[in-house]
Amino acid sequence: MSRAPVRVVVVGLGAWGAHVAWRLARRGADVVGLDRHAPPHGFGSSGGATRMFRTACLEHPDLVEVARRSDELWRGLADRSGRRLRVSDGGMLLGPPDGPVVSGARLAARLHGLPVEVLEAADVRRRYPGHATLPDGHLAVVEPEAALLDVDQVIRGALEQARDAGARLRTGVTVRRAERRAGGVRVEWSGHGPDDGGTIDADVLVLAAGVGNAGLLPDLAPGLVQAAGWRTVVMPMTFLRVDDPAGLGVDDLPVFMRELDDGRVLWGHGVLPGADPTVVKLGVEAATPLPPDGEVRPLAPQDWAPVLERAPVAFPGVRAEGVTGAACPYDRTRDGQFVIGPVDDGRQVWVAGGCNAHGFKHSAGIGEAVAEGIVEGRTSLPVGAFAPDRFAGTGAHAVVGG
Repeated sequence: MSRAPVRVVVVGLGAWGAHVAWRLARRGADVVGLDRHAPPHGFGSSGGATRMFRTACLEHPDLVEVARRSDELWRGLADRSGRRLRVSDGGMLLGPPDGPVVSGARLAARLHGLPVEVLEAADVRRRYPGHATLPDGHLAVVEPEAALLDVDQVIRGALEQARDAGARLRTGVTVRRAERRAGGVRVEWSGHGPDDGGTIDADVLVLAAGVGNAGLLPDLAPGLVQAAGWRTVVMPMTFLRVDDPAGLGVDDLPVFMRELDDGRVLWGHGVLPGADPTVVKLGVEAATPLPPDGEVRPLAPQDWAPVLERAPVAFPGVRAEGVTGAACPYDRTRDGQFVIGPVDDGRQVWVAGGCNAHGFKHSAGIGEAVAEGIVEGRTSLPVGAFAPDRFAGTGAHAVVGG
């Protein structure tokens, strides 16, 4: 007698939730996905059109394998769907040799045998005119396997694959309550209409709602939010105008992270083919706390100030003038790492959160790890370091085999 497929509710269908739903459905799970908005959208951590993909993961050496698996999944997705997920190839990590950006990238490359090239400042300035102001003594780690990803195409592709595999995805609904019940979970949701709402009973609940996770976790994993130092911050995504686009195309200024002498990190990429030739994407690691009322507001002048101050110094062809931008909220944890795994002994409630501003590049691999953990009881990917139980007193547990 065949066993009924595990029924899973995935809350949140952004980058992580879309991939969790896809990889679960591909394993035969009965998947219901819920999202308050209609992804892809600009209300979460995937706003701003593009993201850097790299396997030189300076944030944690174990993430290299997660990134590699993401790349494999996306290449297969692109082949099947015809979607162009990679906007351009290649990427760079620059800064002082003992700074966290360059030293972390070199460590990841050494541990995992990544095909990177390390360039002195003079070579960088000659080969990549967009970095003509890189100071002597700084280095660049050039990764040919890095890429610039189209955020919307990646999320749409994952959602499309999830639906094709049988997942039922519903948008425009809000999860009001979630609780454990005997042998499973119950999720209460509401829609836009007065009579639009209901409950779903399932075996497993996955919280992949990004900044919405913190509102659901206190009842399902008491103590986790506090122990993890879980908080929401807002990062400005900024697009600035250039006086002369010569030397600032995406080939001369491929997607990058550049640590400055003051420790701040600039990131972005050059002008894309077919886009406005006078606009480049440049940002700076300068997140601010979410306002007390929880509302993400349009960018204000003080939000632009850090990038407007530094961008013209690093890139003289860039004006201190904001063209457009978006406020991008995301979650931070105390140790700057993800939170991935079950939060209870019964493995009924799983969390996939804690983006920490470096989660998009790993979204397909994280979806794979969560799906494997739920359906197969273990995962082949090294995500054990990101288990909720690393935070003392939460009662949360690691992914078996992670």
